[in-house]
Amino acid sequence: MDGRIFLTIAGMALVTYLPRAIPLVALANRPLPPAVQRWLQLLSPAIMAGLVAQAVFMPGGQVELSGANPALFPAAVTALVAWRTRSLTATVLAGMAAAALVHRL
Repeated sequence: MDGRIFLTIAGMALVTYLPRAIPLVALANRPLPPAVQRWLQLLSPAIMAGLVAQAVFMPGGQVELSGANPALFPAAVTALVAWRTRSLTATVLAGMAAAALVHRL
């Protein structure tokens, strides 16, 4: 292997690893303020909602809210079941069933 390739891979690994390792080491034994803890608890659901919303409402890169968008019905069923049952299992199964139904039709 060429030395430049190895250095490039090592450099990429370093710039990927350091931003994750530094906060972990720096904050390992320190309690976070309550406001930061609340923010961190909401971060993952907010990111997931953004990814799902983009996939559902913009399947081709443009907003598609018509009946031609095959993701709208399964997303609506999934959201309704999640809201009514608060059950992850029921939500996933309902979403899969709705997606399979749309795919069959």
